[in-house]
Amino acid sequence: MGKQEEQSQKEIKIAEKRVTLEAARVAKEKMIQKDQMEKEAKRLKKSQAEEPERLAREQTRRKTDLDREQAISADLEARKLKYEKQRRK
Repeated sequence: MGKQEEQSQKEIKIAEKRVTLEAARVAKEKMIQKDQMEKEAKRLKKSQAEEPERLAREQTRRKTDLDREQAISADLEARKLKYEKQRRK
């Protein structure tokens, strides 16, 4: 074999290796994307399953906050009336 043929064979092997590596990289990338899509679907399904419970907790929290605000308001009103009653005496 001549030098030119040897060089050509080397270039062919290098090109084949590049193609093989690129194919492996693409396959790995597709696997990663598939895995990410599966994880996202699982997360979304879990999130949807937990949504009613989350809404119920939020509604309970809002009711508790409202009750607390009403109690504070009633207490302030009672104190105001008591203060005004004492001032009148």
